[in-house]
Amino acid sequence: MFEKTRYKDVLAIVVTILIFTIITLLIFVEIPEKNKEVMYPIAGGLPTLLMLILGYYFASSSGSAKKDETISNLTNTNAK
Repeated sequence: MFEKTRYKDVLAIVVTILIFTIITLLIFVEIPEKNKEVMYPIAGGLPTLLMLILGYYFASSSGSAKKDETISNLTNTNAK
């Protein structure tokens, strides 16, 4: 079974693949004129979602989560 952190990794990979797939489709597939207005906010939000994912893994959030896990493990070990 996956560890708790593995779900985050898998979810981030799946979402990233979906984002690139949608962006590729937006580039190469013609959008009907009626639907173009709906696609603008979607296309604008996808890079933001990707930046959040990348920010978690390469910024301080990932290190902070590992630090919290280490402290929790040390606390549980000392409590026994």
